[in-house]
Amino acid sequence: VIERGAMTAGTKGVAQPCGERDADLATRLRQTERRLRELEQRYETVVGAIGESVYDWDIAGDRIVFYASMERAIGLPPEALKTARDWWDRIHPEDQPHYRTALIAHFKGDTPRFECDSRYRALDDSWRWARQNGLAMRDDRGIAVRMMGATGEITELKERERLLAEKSAILET
Repeated sequence: VIERGAMTAGTKGVAQPCGERDADLATRLRQTERRLRELEQRYETVVGAIGESVYDWDIAGDRIVFYASMERAIGLPPEALKTARDWWDRIHPEDQPHYRTALIAHFKGDTPRFECDSRYRALDDSWRWARQNGLAMRDDRGIAVRMMGATGEITELKERERLLAEKSAILET
């Protein structure tokens, strides 16, 4: 317990009353919180500019956070994606083997990052395309324990690729 009028070392090593130190800490905390909010706003602006959203997957703890911008990026609200399994269940069955292979390769360290295009079931039950990128963070033994990355909707891109392939096939015949 610190008594009223007690003195403590200040930020520059000069003794100052505890109340001043507390006020100084509170001011620094407010400044840090303001800077954090500004960084978050910039980050959301950049992620929004590229049409993607971020996820943070605690692999070891089997918890995942899909940021609120996921709804803007791929049309799925945060409550639709609470676990990694929620996302897995939306991946098209034909794409699941490729997705799993890419994920395992990255977890094993065979690839520098996770990257996978796959179809997913949208809220209206249509099939849309998403591109996911991620980077695993590893423990001291090299085991992937966390992965952070981004997800973006690429249905329009995939449709253009399909049309281009069809036109190329016609020209080759």
